Amino acid sequence: MIPLRDPRWFVEASFMPGLCRESARVNGLGSPVEFRSLLGVGYRFGNGAQISLAAEHKSNAGISTTNPGVNLLSLRLRRGF
Repeated sequence: MIPLRDPRWFVEASFMPGLCRESARVNGLGSPVEFRSLLGVGYRFGNGAQISLAAEHKSNAGISTTNPGVNLLSLRLRRGF
C-alpha cells in the first residue's frame, strides 16, 4: 500500500501470475497461465477497519490466440482480528 498525504488514505496496486486448471471448460480464459493486475484506493478508519475500491483485470496477456480477459470492480471492507 502506498500512503497518501493524509495517512488515512492509501493506494494499492498488485500484479500476480497464476495457473488456472479447468476440470470443465466453463471459464474459457484461453490459457492455463493467467495474469492479474489490480489498482485501488482506500481509507483507514480509526478502529482499524479499512474500505477500498479496486479495479482488477485478469487475462493471459496475449500468450494464447484466445484472450477474452475478465474485468472486476470491487468494494472491499477489511477488519483485522
